[in-house]
Formats: sequence, structure tokens, C-alpha cells
Amino acid sequence: MQARLRMISYYLLELISTILVLLFVGILVIKITLLNPNYLKKQIAKTNYYAEVNEDISEEMSYYILQSGLDNSVIEDLHNLDMVKKDIDNYIDNIYAGESYVVDTNVVKNNLEAKINAYLESANVKASNQEELDMFIDQIVTVYKNKIIINDQIPKYVNKIPVINKIVTVGIIGLGIVILILLFVTRVISKKMVIPIPCLATALMIFIGNFSLFKSLELDEFFFWNKHVSELLKEIVFGISSYMNISAVILLIICLICLLIRSIRRLKIVKR
Repeated sequence: MQARLRMISYYLLELISTILVLLFVGILVIKITLLNPNYLKKQIAKTNYYAEVNEDISEEMSYYILQSGLDNSVIEDLHNLDMVKKDIDNYIDNIYAGESYVVDTNVVKNNLEAKINAYLESANVKASNQEELDMFIDQIVTVYKNKIIINDQIPKYVNKIPVINKIVTVGIIGLGIVILILLFVTRVISKKMVIPIPCLATALMIFIGNFSLFKSLELDEFFFWNKHVSELLKEIVFGISSYMNISAVILLIICLICLLIRSIRRLKIVKR
């Protein structure tokens, strides 16, 4: 009876350990991906997002210039790839730091005003309504700002990211300690090697989960906000999936090492 209870306790503790290891891996991957600004920047660079946003800004500005009757030369060199990249990176850093970010459009605005005034002067034309001209300039400048920040609603939630990051960090440390204690208790109760089962079970669940997820999701048809954001989100999902698979491979290696150690120990006992 006591042996049976010990066996039931062993498998129950191994099951709990497996669930906790899976949770630990999942939270750790979230920490190094979604909660990591450098990861997001890496995915942005990978999808050519900076260049596409820079091109979108030029195209939308050209549309407004065409409507106004001005020459397209007034928006040449108002912005460039380095400028867009810097603003997007600063925006991301501020979001993850829990700080609001105001896109500095003064350079764009001042250059646009100078170019429009120069164009009107060369064409010997005087603006009939300065107020309308100022509104038009603000409209062009807003195009740049909106393409950088994507959505005005995002800044409302930025103060929560550092708090979430801290909670996740504490959760990772706490789960790690609990898993170690649980494995130690299981080892004491069962007198068996306890690491292989949680590692193997977690790895298999990750592989099966990833396969099932991508089989059920139609990522090729996924669309959110616009084409560039959609491609970025898909790349982020693929990146998280890759990290989960890498974690699963590491767990399998740990499992194999433990089994190898156990086999070596048994061989030594047999030789004696």
C-alpha cells in the first residue's frame, strides 16, 4: 500500500513539474521576445518595416501635394530612412520604458515651410490664405507622425509594460525555485531520477502545440491594420515559435544527458 501511494505521489508530482516547466518556458519566451524591445527591433529590421514606412510616408505626402497643386519637389528630402528608423526605435524604447513619446516633427515642418515658400516665391505666387496654408502644412506633418506611432491609442497602455515586465521576471524566478523544490521533493520520495520525464513531456507538448497551432492558423491570409504591420506580427509569431522549439530541443538534450548519466551509473553497478 505504501509503495502504491509512493508511486502515485511520484507520478502526480512529475505531472505538476511538467506543467510548471511548460509554464516556465512559455513565460521565459515571452520575456525574451514580446517584452524585449531589442527583439521587436530585430523583427522590424527583418521585415524591412523601416523602409516600407519611409516609402508609405512619401506616397501619402505626395497624394496631398498632388491635391494641393504644388510641385512634388516641396516634399523631397523632408525625411529619410535613418530619420524614420530613429523615430520608430525611440518610440519603441519609450513604450517599453513606460514613457509617452512625442514624435519631433519640427524638422519636417520647418523644411516643408521653407520649401513651400521657396516654391511659391520662384513661381511668383503669394499664398492667399496663410491660415489654410498652415493647416495644409500641419496635415502633411501629421502624415509623418501617424506613420511612426501607428495608433494613437497605444500610449494609453505604455505605463503598464514595465509593471508587466517586473511581474513576469518575478514569476520566472518564483517558478524556477518552485520547480527545483518540487523536483527535490519528488527525488526524496521516489528515490528515482526525476528530471527526464518533465523535460521530455514538456518538449513533446511544445512540438505538438506548435505544429497544431500553425496547422490551424491561416497566417498567409492574416491581416491587421495594414500590410506592413501584418507582416511584422507574422514575423513576431514565427520568432516566438522558433524560441519555443529551441527551448524544446534544449529540454530534450537535458533529458538525454540525464538518461545517459543514469545508464552509466547502472553499468557501473552491474560491473561491481
